[in-house]
Amino acid sequence: MDRDKLITDNMNLVYGVYNDWFKNTYFYIDKEDMIGEGMLALVSAANTYKENKGKFSTYAYVCIKNAMINYSNKEFKHKNNIRLFSEEV
Repeated sequence: MDRDKLITDNMNLVYGVYNDWFKNTYFYIDKEDMIGEGMLALVSAANTYKENKGKFSTYAYVCIKNAMINYSNKEFKHKNNIRLFSEEV
């Protein structure tokens, strides 16, 4: 199947993953950043998809969700960092 068609046909999947898993999280992560990460994961999924392994949407959903989880973990980890010295030192 055509890679570009896979991406355009499944863009709403990114918003679906966001709404299913991250819309009501207890810590704030910018929605546009999460959607951007999801779109990158969708493109990556289209590049690595093998037709004989199953439906693309199922594969892409898992890839998108994992990318968003990784991004949120990274963001949450760095939100609580305290800088001991200013950069002007």
